[in-house]
Amino acid sequence: MMKHKRLSYTADFKLNAVEKANEVGNREAARFFNVDESNIHLCRRNQTNFENCDRCKRADRRGKPHWSELEAEINKWILKERDDGKAVSTVNIRMKARVLLHAK
Repeated sequence: MMKHKRLSYTADFKLNAVEKANEVGNREAARFFNVDESNIHLCRRNQTNFENCDRCKRADRRGKPHWSELEAEINKWILKERDDGKAVSTVNIRMKARVLLHAK
């Protein structure tokens, strides 16, 4: 069985797919855009979300972050480290987040 690479699509792509689906139907739109028919169905269901977000975004991001204070502190720390000329990796960010989380 072949593995499929996960793809993400912009809100603009999804809205174009919805337009096409409204004209010719889900199955034909799926063939036209080379995606699964269920993706077209989901895009049609979530059309209002895509209309209200930035058309260049690749995800349907809604809601508030769970750890907004932690994210703000991490962001300050990253900017400080970069101003000091230090490289910041994702591993460093995760380790610092754990330290800050357990310090509270």
